[in-house]
Amino acid sequence: MALYGDSDWSIVESNRFMLDTQCQCDVHFQLVPPATAEMIRVSAHRFMLMSRSSVFMAMLTGPLAENDDCIKVTDISSECFHALLKYIYTEEVDFSEDNAFGILYAAKKYLVGGLVKKSLSYLEANLTAVNVCSYLDNAFLVEEDCPELLVQCSALVQRETQVALHAESFYDMNRESLCRILEMPRLSMPESDIFSACDHWAKRKCNENQLAETPKNKRELLGRALYLIHLPVLEIEQFTNVVKSGLLSTEEENAIFRYF
Repeated sequence: MALYGDSDWSIVESNRFMLDTQCQCDVHFQLVPPATAEMIRVSAHRFMLMSRSSVFMAMLTGPLAENDDCIKVTDISSECFHALLKYIYTEEVDFSEDNAFGILYAAKKYLVGGLVKKSLSYLEANLTAVNVCSYLDNAFLVEEDCPELLVQCSALVQRETQVALHAESFYDMNRESLCRILEMPRLSMPESDIFSACDHWAKRKCNENQLAETPKNKRELLGRALYLIHLPVLEIEQFTNVVKSGLLSTEEENAIFRYF
């Protein structure tokens, strides 16, 4: 398809054409996304980027301008960087559960306010007990612009703890996010089940880090999370299963046995 001077395309259609065809691009990015060695070259137009983002303005002009032929981007996936460019050119964005936080990160990094708002709106509308743990894992992206979303996450976890702590997103979350959950005051799940969920979380982390599933390794991975589980409220039979896991030291076991 050719682009003619008398085209009846809209501005959005024209911008999309220029981006998709890489026509007369004058700035280039080398994407080296996390967890991959694959490098991807992406091109765009200085005028368009500078008109939509003060960060790109600083990067491409003046004393702070990047001088490399290709500007390296190492912290954003190819999919999310392309989504950022698409929004800058067309104000269109295609969200999914897998890319929403990545797009939000890119929008915040380059101060594209409209995309930040759209990302947060999508996340608010699609919060469930199944994915809430991934929201808590990305709390640093949300807490400044939309703290009420974290309030919703906390309420949801406490209301539907069983679902949240058995979802795949629970096992993917980092230790600090796990601690954040364990510090919530009204989890609606027996403490014995909470311990079991944390034990399974630690096993998953052992596998991810190519470690043997030993009590020592699981204990190290749990860190302070282990001490946030309210073990003294367990029944004696339930606590016996905790002892069998080997996660507690003899001194810790004896200290808790005094509660029975």
